[in-house]
Amino acid sequence: MRHPLYLHIGHPKTASSTIQAAIAQNVDALRAEGFLVANAQMQFDEQGPQRGMPVQYVADMIERREAGLAAALQRFHELGERLGGAFDKVLVSAESLCIPDAEVLAQALRHAFEIHVIYYLRRQDEWLVSAWGQWGCQEGVALSDYVERQLAIPQPNFAKVIGRWRGCADNLRVRPLHPSALVHGDVTADFFAAIGARHRPKPPARNNESLDLALQETFASSPFLFESYRDKTLPGWLRTVTPAGFPLEKGTLGEALLARIRDTFAQQNRELHREFFPQVDYDTVFGPHADAHEREQIYRQQTSDAATIARLRRVVGLQLHLLHDLQRRIERLERRERLDHAPDTSGPS
Repeated sequence: MRHPLYLHIGHPKTASSTIQAAIAQNVDALRAEGFLVANAQMQFDEQGPQRGMPVQYVADMIERREAGLAAALQRFHELGERLGGAFDKVLVSAESLCIPDAEVLAQALRHAFEIHVIYYLRRQDEWLVSAWGQWGCQEGVALSDYVERQLAIPQPNFAKVIGRWRGCADNLRVRPLHPSALVHGDVTADFFAAIGARHRPKPPARNNESLDLALQETFASSPFLFESYRDKTLPGWLRTVTPAGFPLEKGTLGEALLARIRDTFAQQNRELHREFFPQVDYDTVFGPHADAHEREQIYRQQTSDAATIARLRRVVGLQLHLLHDLQRRIERLERRERLDHAPDTSGPS
């Protein structure tokens, strides 16, 4: 008997972190329905909290090639011996499954598992802005330059990822990240429906949100702050120390560049639309934004000298806030140090 294996393969920057948060928050409900969920080490706990997702594990597997694949297959061989009875379904969520050659894992498991692939895509203009905010700015590249570079590839290439997985999936579900295409207009509800779960989770808070544009532009001018474009240390720290109420301005693109993006991906998008979600209006998902005129005005205002100066002031203001907070922490530590070393003047009892 081939047990169902549900593989959520991403794409990166398509609410993968939000889906994974929903899985972790509802793992007991999923277990009650017979699902075993892969943790960060590609192990499958029957109880207890969900300990991460195997995103890095899959990336390491691909890098290690034959040895990595053999180790992963051993994990699934051990899992196969446990399946049946209370647990008869398997769930793996890792956007790194989009990396070329990740599909060889599914090919090697087809004899033992029924492979169900769930894949989310996103209109490319939004994806490019989001990807720049997470990766591109840390390379020292301005937003417009990053978009131009990606269009030359072109990237993101959703069709190419789908093409790699098409031959090894018993079922391939492709959904655009747009409310009109999702169950109840929500990606977590849509995902739980895609894996056949009866449980309907409450939408979790959005995960992996971008930082303010002012900080992203600072990163783009200071790439030496990062060991690599995937270094999350500084952005992660800033998310924890940035004061409540600090602006969250997102980068925007001008209509001319937006039109080029639409033209670049038009053929691919129409083919994906025709094959996987023809019931959804194409222009709603991939066409010009309904508020295109307002967006153009925001873009022109955002690229003005006055707006640039305002963002620089925000960064300076945040620096001053953090320096002030650091000074208060130093003062508290100094007071504690003085108390610890103060002579005992209480005298004999």
